[in-house]
Amino acid sequence: DGTKIAVSSRDDNNNGTQNGAVWFYNWNKTTSEWDAVGIVYYDGTTGPYLQLGVVGNGAELGMCMEMSNDGTHLIISAPFSNSNNNVGFIKILEYFTVDTSEYNKEGWHFKHSWNNSNDLPTSNHQNDYWGWSVSINNDGRIIAFSGRGHGSYESKGAVLVYEWKDGLSYVDSSYVQLGNKIELNNTNMFGQAIQISEPPNYISGVNTNSSGIRIVIGERNGDFYDGETLLNVGERGKVYVFELSNNIWSQMNVLPGTSFEGSGTNGNNTWFGTSVAISKDGNRIAVGEPGYKTSRHDDTGIVHIFDYNI
Repeated sequence: DGTKIAVSSRDDNNNGTQNGAVWFYNWNKTTSEWDAVGIVYYDGTTGPYLQLGVVGNGAELGMCMEMSNDGTHLIISAPFSNSNNNVGFIKILEYFTVDTSEYNKEGWHFKHSWNNSNDLPTSNHQNDYWGWSVSINNDGRIIAFSGRGHGSYESKGAVLVYEWKDGLSYVDSSYVQLGNKIELNNTNMFGQAIQISEPPNYISGVNTNSSGIRIVIGERNGDFYDGETLLNVGERGKVYVFELSNNIWSQMNVLPGTSFEGSGTNGNNTWFGTSVAISKDGNRIAVGEPGYKTSRHDDTGIVHIFDYNI
């Protein structure tokens, strides 16, 4: 509703060189100003902002983050978290008022985290960069994040999706992986950008069947083909759409980068899929192509809109 914001400084040096920090603000209707809101830790203590307590430097907390539409949940990542060689770090925060908080404190409370190799699949090369891109649904029950470097070779890429499952108590509740790990063969920076839709007939705040949810995934450096022929046009990029059915992610579409020829590099390195977006119902996507070239200018950039033809 526009009354809460989170602001990151990914290169903040207060807790190690370039480890990053995130600040939180609520809109005060009375004063027409943004009031700072603190963090409530697992033990009930508070802090003025969020930092990452990791060994080493360069984690870049807040490189990617997104808030749920209802303002109750926030996903924040630090893909360069190097206490385990750039495996990555993802944290979910939930907002509570004084009346709903178990500590009687208003603010963002810790809810769940994926902390480096303890909770995330790792590769032999260890530069997985989990949290390179993140996405969260309307009420924060479904989240997704990519590891742009995860796989059998660096820069292959993969995506994980999780759903909050309520137990008998809050302690018994947790985020559970939704479907299989999404990855393909012969990709290059798969997961550069991702976004999830809402499941059909989804009821906010209630455990439901998540079949039908879709996710759009950009592969920034994907190769470009003319039929079965690989064209030597550099990092043209691709975008994929997957749908969940019976707890399995199935590929729906592949959108190849455009084949426009421009000045300078003849349309090479256009990076189709650098940014992506998908509508709530999953039937419309937007794709950014920042290296798109015209006859007059290099790297003019363009945004493509695609509708799903049912």
